[in-house]
Amino acid sequence: MKNILLTIGVILFGISVFGQQLTKQDYLAKSKNQKTWAIILTAGGGLAVVGGIISYGAESTTSYYPGHEVGIALMIGGAAAITGGIVLFSASKRNEKKANEMAVAFRFKLESTDMYKYNHAVRNSYPAMSVNIGLGNLVHR
Repeated sequence: MKNILLTIGVILFGISVFGQQLTKQDYLAKSKNQKTWAIILTAGGGLAVVGGIISYGAESTTSYYPGHEVGIALMIGGAAAITGGIVLFSASKRNEKKANEMAVAFRFKLESTDMYKYNHAVRNSYPAMSVNIGLGNLVHR
């Protein structure tokens, strides 16, 4: 029974050591990137919808230019891009909120140190835990 518990403990510790830990700066950078792409998608989708409306309403004098089909495709694609932009705006807000609410963060990682053993430098690793205490919403920008 002790061996099973020890094995489970080592596995859980290994998962937490090598797991990805996002910091406040990571969440803010992610939020900024999402906001940038949301603006691009929303503006591009709006232009595609306007182009589709113009193309749909244009009178075609030639038989090889199917204006209605192209206009409909542009409007559908533009509407999908606008929807994606709105979703990215909400995800950006959510990540910004997560970053601002991070008050205490515990991190486990492997630290390395140089040790001298038998007149040779040896790199040795050891598990370390750090505690980050942020002020959250107490800091005004």
